Amino acid sequence: MNTKIQNTVIRRDHPILTWSLHILLGSLFLVGCSQIEVPIGPVPVTLQTLGVFLLALFQGSQKSFLSTCLYLGAATVALPVLSGWSANPLWMVGPCGGYLISFPIAAYVIGKLTEKQKHLSYLHIIFSLGMGQIITYLLGFLWLSIQFGVKIAIMTGVVPFLWPAVLKVFCAASLKKGVVQWQHH
Repeated sequence: MNTKIQNTVIRRDHPILTWSLHILLGSLFLVGCSQIEVPIGPVPVTLQTLGVFLLALFQGSQKSFLSTCLYLGAATVALPVLSGWSANPLWMVGPCGGYLISFPIAAYVIGKLTEKQKHLSYLHIIFSLGMGQIITYLLGFLWLSIQFGVKIAIMTGVVPFLWPAVLKVFCAASLKKGVVQWQHH
């Protein structure tokens, strides 16, 4: 039997299994991205947001939302999935809590903004990722400001992350645009 035909049959017969596998793999991808970190203060620079961006761009709103929720669920049951392979079932009350809780929301928004576009421009991808980054900064900043005050939240939770955020946005946008162009050739 032809491989294409087999893949189609599998998708029709087991869509829940296919979706579940995509969500599991997305969550594991985010675990891997979490382990690449540069400690610079109470919140380390990791590739988590790049992972969230890529999940949103390539999985779409629903799967990326569920992948990030599964990742946070694994953290909540004390699996060592957070940066530095740490296990912290109370991650939501720590300094990274606001950033982490923003991941499913940002992924969903980015996915929604990009998945319905017929001709996805580089500028639209950048805009969509920028909206996701704003959501992440806003929730992370709000949570840090409750814990440490506004000045410390800005100086330790936003300013050091501006240049890495710009790099991650352009990296994710370039990857998506490159894949889209490659698929059309």
